[in-house]
Amino acid sequence: MCGIDDEFKSDYLNSYFESLNVSEKEEDDWNLMILKSLEFHDFDDCKALLNMLDDHEYVFKYKVILQKKFEELVWWFLYDYMGITSRSIPPYTTDQKKIDLLSLYILVANDGGFREVTTENTWPIIAKDLGLGYEDGDYIRIVYAMYLDVLEYYYKFKTVQNKVQVKEMINENAGLLKDCERKSRSADIIQEGRSKVQEILEKVLQ
Repeated sequence: MCGIDDEFKSDYLNSYFESLNVSEKEEDDWNLMILKSLEFHDFDDCKALLNMLDDHEYVFKYKVILQKKFEELVWWFLYDYMGITSRSIPPYTTDQKKIDLLSLYILVANDGGFREVTTENTWPIIAKDLGLGYEDGDYIRIVYAMYLDVLEYYYKFKTVQNKVQVKEMINENAGLLKDCERKSRSADIIQEGRSKVQEILEKVLQ
């Protein structure tokens, strides 16, 4: 039976990976396969990719494909989700240097987000870390505001919203459990009462 299950799993996985057009060299790297197959149809897909960015080793290892996927994410979020179609992706500096949106997002996130970076005025440092000059700091701030600020807000909002929903589900389940326990105890009391009545009747009829 085990052999049949293993054969079925093998056939299924082979068929699935063939549909993703994954090369033999990549077949052992599940993370790469997941990344390459990731598409953006709703904000949960965006969250899935953004959650991956918390792992710095993961980002370092797969940065090339992550850069491409992150641009696809930003494109979907701005064009399809927000209806903003006037911004070219990726953005460029005034002297036509490509701005790495993934690195910009991660650098700002590591420094506490757009508001914190703006308050502390560390945009020149962010620009330098992106391979630009300190004087490009204000331009990078504008780029972040145009491309990533709303994305950051939505991500944080959805994350908090999900946590609240999970907490509500836990509380609701705890309430249902207490209710079931209460009903169970009531049922036990009723059953115990019926047993005592039955005992009394049996004694009376003897």
